[in-house]
Amino acid sequence: MTWWVENVDGVQGLEIHITEPKQKVYIMNVNQTVVIVKGKCTKITLERAKGSAVIFDDVISIVEVVNSEKVQLQAEGVVPAIQLDKTYGATVFIQTLNGLEATIVTSQCSGLNICSPNPNDPEDVIETPVPDQFVSRYQNTKKWETGPSDHSGV
Repeated sequence: MTWWVENVDGVQGLEIHITEPKQKVYIMNVNQTVVIVKGKCTKITLERAKGSAVIFDDVISIVEVVNSEKVQLQAEGVVPAIQLDKTYGATVFIQTLNGLEATIVTSQCSGLNICSPNPNDPEDVIETPVPDQFVSRYQNTKKWETGPSDHSGV
């Protein structure tokens, strides 16, 4: 079963109660809306969202964000993977130490931050920007290597 949330504007605290882990959540074309997913589901997709947030418990597979602006994700439990594509201005909040096992993949994104608990002091939050710009250099290994741009002074 898939829960569909479409064309919602300005609703705060729209709750979805997952009753079986096989269920998926698809959120599309929402504006200034907060969706709360209670329970463990297979997958969450957020597409064409603006100024919105998704707060969720455990996800078995992945949380995807596509073609969105100024969005927030808040992982209250475990999520193995988060993928953001063509998204501008997103913040991912990892709320638990178990959530630090997540893999976050970005493609064609800018203005992304990850906020997570400090492993040495879980009450302390560490904010980490995700690089927008990359540099490719031809190396002595006879191949191109790409890494994040260093803005500390060139």
